[in-house]
Amino acid sequence: MKPRMLVLLGLPAAGLTVAAARMGAAGYDRRARLLAILGANRRARAWMDFGAAVLPVVAGAAAAATLIAPALVFNVTLPWIDFTLAARDLRQAAGSLLLSLAGAVAFVLMITLLLQPSAGRRSRRTHIRVADSGLLRRLALAACPAFLVLAVVTGPLLGGGQRSAFGYLFAVLGVWVTLPSVIG
Repeated sequence: MKPRMLVLLGLPAAGLTVAAARMGAAGYDRRARLLAILGANRRARAWMDFGAAVLPVVAGAAAAATLIAPALVFNVTLPWIDFTLAARDLRQAAGSLLLSLAGAVAFVLMITLLLQPSAGRRSRRTHIRVADSGLLRRLALAACPAFLVLAVVTGPLLGGGQRSAFGYLFAVLGVWVTLPSVIG
């Protein structure tokens, strides 16, 4: 796979993985602090995090496998691009697909465990801070729409094609970097 395509597909996947891993984090963080107070070590807290994450991750992998399974039997024409994905070709790559699915499950579980904060770290805040109102946030608020317009102008929908692939990749990365500040 080309490096640009890997970045274009991998960056959004990694961003969504991090967002999903920290979704509902306040409750998990309180539970981890409570377990630390009760004497649980880091390994016990990691098992708690693993247990909380394994069911949704495996369910997502099962949903992905269920969605791709018909394409192993029938030829599928992809909308908008008029490309037919041959079932025979997909069956030949079934081993790689299965390894990719297992690798994705392992990666998401690893990220989930690595992103859990230390239970000993305490915050003095009693409320959740949405975002800083500093210069960086204002720059992100201004840059996100600019990146979005650049992505639409150089993107494949308006016929940008290969001529502007770098501009499109740059714009998409810019949107992904600035979007959390805009949402926050």
